[in-house]
Amino acid sequence: MSDIKDWHSDALINIQRFLDKYSSKRTTHLPLVDVMRFRINAILGSEPDQLRWSEADAEELLGLLKAYKHVLEIEQQNIAQLEASLEAQRGSASLRGA
Repeated sequence: MSDIKDWHSDALINIQRFLDKYSSKRTTHLPLVDVMRFRINAILGSEPDQLRWSEADAEELLGLLKAYKHVLEIEQQNIAQLEASLEAQRGSASLRGA
């Protein structure tokens, strides 16, 4: 049981580090990131060895992670569309001899 708690604790800490890193590099603010960070902190408590992990916590975090993944997928699509648009503009400008 201790190994499982250690793994869960490590996984949550890694997610928390990712969120900290991601949110510090973003120019726009996603409230979902704050919610996830708050919930992870609540689950980890002040001492990661005393992990308070319940099935409800796992379910809630899974839902938040899926929502966050969806937001990132939309952002990735927007970037791809912008990239394609800029490529098309660049191609069109070079055809006109600009």
